Amino acid sequence: MDAEERMKRLMVFAPGAGAPSSHSWMQNWKRRLSNIGEVETFDYDYMREGRKRPDRLPQLIEAHRQALDHAQERHQAASTILVGKSMGGRIGCHVSLEERVDGLIWVPALRDGRPHKTPR
Repeated sequence: MDAEERMKRLMVFAPGAGAPSSHSWMQNWKRRLSNIGEVETFDYDYMREGRKRPDRLPQLIEAHRQALDHAQERHQAASTILVGKSMGGRIGCHVSLEERVDGLIWVPALRDGRPHKTPR
């Protein structure tokens, strides 16, 4: 894939509930994903305001939608893919039902390279 082809793809990458887009995990994945397209990251309002508890679902969806709009204004991409870690992927699912996107990637929360086990 050449540079021109790669830059025609836009990925809007949302963080999970616990760590902002500046976290090393997010930055490492942003770097990896940039090999296949342009990557925009963002933080939800509660993170930027220094609060630990996520906002309610409607507020998270609206913040995600605004990040998508802003990224699409900045990049003239042939395709747009929503990428999200854990909660960010969940919110991306909601946004993808209402906004035109070409793909959705959900990255689960991992501990030591393995998915978290759900208690029974």
